[in-house]
Amino acid sequence: MAEYFQEEKTKVWLIHQPVLNVFNSLATQWRIGAVGPSGLDYSVLPVVMDLHSINQKERAQMFADLQVMESAALEQMRENNQQ
Repeated sequence: MAEYFQEEKTKVWLIHQPVLNVFNSLATQWRIGAVGPSGLDYSVLPVVMDLHSINQKERAQMFADLQVMESAALEQMRENNQQ
């Protein structure tokens, strides 16, 4: 999966740091199909959220934010494969 990601220095607003940390922890949890990545394996998400001390009240929003990031990552990976 490393070939899909490029190193860039980017400033992140502190409010977005928790979801970025969780997303980065899921880097090895992509489901791969015949045509490439299809999405993240959500079954590990509770464990990862526990490791990052995400409380129960924040988890629904965290999941929604992760889905936005997942969608953008999939779009970028597909674009990179077409080049």
